[in-house]
Amino acid sequence: MLYLNKPTVKQLADYADSMKQTLLDAVPNSGIPVAAQTFLDEKRVTSILTDTPDLLIRHHNEFMPKLIKNFNGKEYLTYLKIKSKQDKDLSLVEKTLIGRYKISGSLLKIFDYEKILSKSKSKSYNLATVLDRYTCTYCNRLYTNTVITPLEKGQRRLNDDNRITRPQFDHWFAHSVYPILGVSFYNLIPSCSVCNSSVKGDEIFDLENYTHPYMQDPAEVFSFSFNHKDIKDLNVKINVKKGSKMANHLSAFKISEVYNAHSAMELRDLLDLKYKYTDDYIHTLFNDTFDALDVSLEEIYRMVFGIEQMEQNYHKRPFSKFKHDILKELILIS
Repeated sequence: MLYLNKPTVKQLADYADSMKQTLLDAVPNSGIPVAAQTFLDEKRVTSILTDTPDLLIRHHNEFMPKLIKNFNGKEYLTYLKIKSKQDKDLSLVEKTLIGRYKISGSLLKIFDYEKILSKSKSKSYNLATVLDRYTCTYCNRLYTNTVITPLEKGQRRLNDDNRITRPQFDHWFAHSVYPILGVSFYNLIPSCSVCNSSVKGDEIFDLENYTHPYMQDPAEVFSFSFNHKDIKDLNVKINVKKGSKMANHLSAFKISEVYNAHSAMELRDLLDLKYKYTDDYIHTLFNDTFDALDVSLEEIYRMVFGIEQMEQNYHKRPFSKFKHDILKELILIS
């Protein structure tokens, strides 16, 4: 996982200004109780849109009891699991739960991620442009950069034809479980379709057990390595503290499994450079040759390995962290 840069105050304010009126206009016609409607005033909606991850969950916890009397979190999760079952397959208890909690579905009339953001190319591409990420935040394997073609002569503004591709936005706090966080800035993580849909899906994350991309913690680190016992049988390893939030995150996104699928290519190339060439050749290539050309370490990484050397730039090229960690372990570059 790569950490994300926090947005500026202006970027958050602009995002809130582009979204909040749509949400506020949807509240009166949503069908939710008056107490819940009153809760969603302009100040609260703005906070929901812009608060940091550690504050977002508070809005959910304070709002749901106003939406559903005697709200119970465990019952709510059970309801989410059974709500799609056919009526004939439901027990009496399950029917009662569905009767109590089905009002939560009305929140999608307000915090409608698909309609408000995902299907709005202007809003979704504006957000993607602000985030400015080139590869998936979770796996750093696939490009997710935003592509917008320039305006043609005489064309005054962008339209849907100008907007070509952008990253998907993963709801770190699952949208199905935390519907009022459906369009919260800090809950929309730029990612690839594999991580967002195929791997993570609706897995329920929380800040106590998983690492959030906007909450950098020096203690939550990991590094890539490989199996030294048998170079013929390539095997990517991950060094991470067992039971840590980072370990849980990497496990949820199957990072070890997906990187091992690439080991025959990406890892093999690095090991070939180390073990098929003499130390004198490597020294000459990385020191004498490049010293003579007066190029920086960052430029060497880009020219030779096609990756970024600086951590803050890892997102600009696929496999940058992976290759950087392996190269460091092989001591190819001092």
